[in-house]
Amino acid sequence: MMMRRLTDFAGRRCACGFPRTGRRFFAASGGAVATPEQKSLPDDESQVSPTLKKYFNKTRIAMQMPMMTREYAVSNAALIPSFFLGRLQLELLEYPELSTKENVSNVNAMFEHVEDFVSSLDSAQIDLQGRISDPVLRSCGEIGLFGQRVDSSFNGLGLNALESTRIAEAMGLNASLFATLTAHEALGMKAIQLAGTEEQKRKYLPALATGEKIAAFCLAEASSGSDPQPIQSRAVLSPDGRSYFLNGRKSWVTNGSRADVYTVFALTTVKNDKGEQEDRVTPFIVERTFGGVNPQSPAPKLGLRGLDLVDVVFSNVKVPVENVLGDADSGLQVSCLH
Repeated sequence: MMMRRLTDFAGRRCACGFPRTGRRFFAASGGAVATPEQKSLPDDESQVSPTLKKYFNKTRIAMQMPMMTREYAVSNAALIPSFFLGRLQLELLEYPELSTKENVSNVNAMFEHVEDFVSSLDSAQIDLQGRISDPVLRSCGEIGLFGQRVDSSFNGLGLNALESTRIAEAMGLNASLFATLTAHEALGMKAIQLAGTEEQKRKYLPALATGEKIAAFCLAEASSGSDPQPIQSRAVLSPDGRSYFLNGRKSWVTNGSRADVYTVFALTTVKNDKGEQEDRVTPFIVERTFGGVNPQSPAPKLGLRGLDLVDVVFSNVKVPVENVLGDADSGLQVSCLH
């Protein structure tokens, strides 16, 4: 599938970041601020005064914030009490901007393209059929909407948070499409992107970023909601230690009936630091082709009627140990990464 890039919509894509004009820096006097003409941050920690040495790294991070935000952040203003008193320091909510007019032009050009595409869809027909058609999803893949924040080395667009948020405004013109794409990228695929090994990323991300394959996120269960600790699904390690056998039922799985790759959370038995066996939540990458993956009939919905939202039953699914996402006891951490 041919992938689009941000540069396909308008000119050369530039780097994004916070505005550099009028940046301020911490002064050695401890707490005051100075303009760049007065003070610049040393390149080496050894050049920093002993008083400020422990704040050196924090200072470097602070330099990336907009001027007013940083000035308020290092002031003595009582931020939290002000919230309760109804006095909001809106300067702390300063929004990052794209760094150049060319960059803004590129993003706006893609926004207009996506807006035109989504506006052309027959939303009433999608609701009536209860499903987004395959041709529509293929078009989304050609535009690049399945892998907006995936690095270009994995066939993604490589957008930053601000750019993808702008594109999300256009995607939101059709709620079912927006939820479908968001569940794919920000949940199902995101777990692999953030917690996967390099081998797992190379294996799965390129096809997921183009929409050639679709991802689903399987955490919630009817008895526990989205809390991973009391889940009932379980994976048992085979005697030869090469595979897990996964059984359980996951509820409210977006893209559940059409997904090719599932991020699934299940209980496994592991040894703790004392050598005792205990249950831990383990995340797995499960392919539909493993067999035993059984999407159920969709439930009627009040809204988002075009959303593929179903329960998925896993029956003795044989999952290679190489498909454990992260460590065997990292399920809680992975579930909180999104």
